[in-house]
Amino acid sequence: MEQKKIHIGKLIQDVVKQKNVKPIDFANRLGKTRQNVYDLYSRDSVDVKLLLEVSKALNYDFVSLFTLSEKTAESDTEVSISLKIKSDQLEDVLKWFSEKGSLNISKK
Repeated sequence: MEQKKIHIGKLIQDVVKQKNVKPIDFANRLGKTRQNVYDLYSRDSVDVKLLLEVSKALNYDFVSLFTLSEKTAESDTEVSISLKIKSDQLEDVLKWFSEKGSLNISKK
């Protein structure tokens, strides 16, 4: 399976523009400075917690861009995803996934 290359900062910037949100307004939604937003635009990766915050602030599902399941007309393919996250981020991640549909979780 070919892996998609996504520059998340550029994608976030594009969504901000599409939604006609000013950078300062986006910064306020995140509780960050305008400079933090411009720094975010230049990043090619972000941690899960920040990605969830950005998704919520823009009402856009960035996390699904990284889903590894492949759906066909005949059936769905189930894929396990392994995430390493900080313990203080676990609640936010679980909440996000539970809001999106079925969720089977196992901790290792």
